[in-house]
Amino acid sequence: MDSLTDRMLLDRFLATREEAAFACLVRRYLDQVHAVARRVTANDELARDVAQATFIRLAQGAARIPHELPLSSWLHRISRGLAVDAVRSEDRRRKRELRAGSDSPTLTSSPPIGTHASEPDWSALAPVVDELVERLPAADRDVLLLRYYRNESHATIAARLGLTESTARMRASRALEKLRVLLGKKGLATSSAALATLLPAHAAPVVPGLVAASVLQAAHGIVPLAPSLLNPLFLTVTSAQKIALAGALLLMLAATGYTLSPDPTMTAVASLTAQSPPPLEKLEATRARTPRPVPATAQERLERLKAILAGQNLNRRRAELIAYLDALPSGLWEETCGVLLEMEGTPRDEALTYALYGWAKANPLAALAFAQAEATRNPLGRDLKEDVITGWAAVDFPAARDWVATQAPGRDRCNLSNTVLTAGLLNSPEEVMKVAGELTDPAERKRVMFMLAFTVARQEDLQARMMAACTPEQQAEVIDWVGNQGDPRRAITLMREHPEAEEHVDFRSLYGRLGMFQFDQAKAALAAMEPGPRRREAATGMLDAATGKSPEMAREIMQLYPDAVNDQH
Repeated sequence: MDSLTDRMLLDRFLATREEAAFACLVRRYLDQVHAVARRVTANDELARDVAQATFIRLAQGAARIPHELPLSSWLHRISRGLAVDAVRSEDRRRKRELRAGSDSPTLTSSPPIGTHASEPDWSALAPVVDELVERLPAADRDVLLLRYYRNESHATIAARLGLTESTARMRASRALEKLRVLLGKKGLATSSAALATLLPAHAAPVVPGLVAASVLQAAHGIVPLAPSLLNPLFLTVTSAQKIALAGALLLMLAATGYTLSPDPTMTAVASLTAQSPPPLEKLEATRARTPRPVPATAQERLERLKAILAGQNLNRRRAELIAYLDALPSGLWEETCGVLLEMEGTPRDEALTYALYGWAKANPLAALAFAQAEATRNPLGRDLKEDVITGWAAVDFPAARDWVATQAPGRDRCNLSNTVLTAGLLNSPEEVMKVAGELTDPAERKRVMFMLAFTVARQEDLQARMMAACTPEQQAEVIDWVGNQGDPRRAITLMREHPEAEEHVDFRSLYGRLGMFQFDQAKAALAAMEPGPRRREAATGMLDAATGKSPEMAREIMQLYPDAVNDQH
């Protein structure tokens, strides 16, 4: 099985839930994932938890990973993002404890980065290297991770990415040089030759076997989300259900601060920004801003866009971009999107998303034609059609949905249909949950519920609206998903808020998951439960988790809850 490609293993896992295929992927990439998590968190416990969460994401989202995207790149992005979130969560926890007078130990932080007059060693590079790798253009990042994190040959990389060996060699060299330049801007002067030695030696050290065992146990039984959650049932729904399917990538909207609550007093792009703040920073108010006139010449417009995207303050950059797009004449959308496509970097990607939303509101068919032409020109590039459908569905869902059902290319129809479904949560969660409840296949229903729960994970108000619209069985599935993501406090809070769901919750599985992520918090919640069958099931789940994580924890649970012990322990 080790001879199979990543895609072959993913396909086998999706087709048959073959655990051996998933275990092979864990063995193949755990060193890289754990190393990234350890560098970001500087904490062994958090790194292990992040590694578990990353592979749970892989198990759930395997069907959604683009075929052309190397798995190493996907895992690097996910593991680093989860690690950053874990550090921020730990920092918030420490601050709360300090305010309460707690003397709990603090998380070891990464050493400060300073200017190194001499060639820096790995300890100096480690705290920042993964952040800088993520700043590289996608083509460079993919090659760099394969060559210097995975230590794959140029020939192997060429075969995997559909390149010639000389092109793979050239891209690897170019990527390394770009990384060297980024490090220099951080005050870490080094050479490409030094990086070519340091990265393979340190980027993905071997992790202990117990970590692999805990990762496999954490991911055991995860149901993959389907690549197509909108089968023909969703494409032939009733008129009442059409109201619910108001199409958008709500996860993207949550990340960028966009919403789909049109306000006639707001302009085309700013109307998308009124409700949901970004998860880490609030977007500055934009309605009070008076848009500056759009420059008269193409060169001046290009310079204005560059100046906006060069801004270092995230909130101000977004506000200025939205104000610029709000003032854009209808005839300049294509030029603007074309200019943004030629730029590089994360700010460009966000700006292009905003521009496509605005263009879709003004002229969706023209925007779709542009997106389809770009897909033909660059088949391995970013798919722009989902952004267009998002903007279109924000103002005219029936037309957007009809286009997806009748005119979207077959290979795109399923993904675009998913886009339509998730938007309904914002406009009418009751109708969406009704549609989800009408699915006759239990596995398909579970996948749909997990997808919807993932969509609202960072928006508690919207999550509350969705939970209120759920049946008790659906509520239990949302609680299960929250527990799978390692958020015990939220999962337990949801159970308390919706006691009608308790009889449908698998307490053993849920507390097993919670124990893998936050053992102490799960143990405290377990202690607060009333004695009875449910607490015994929960304690058995905690014991399942502790057995694979720590013998000391397992002994503690056995002593506290002897009735939870069974033959498996």
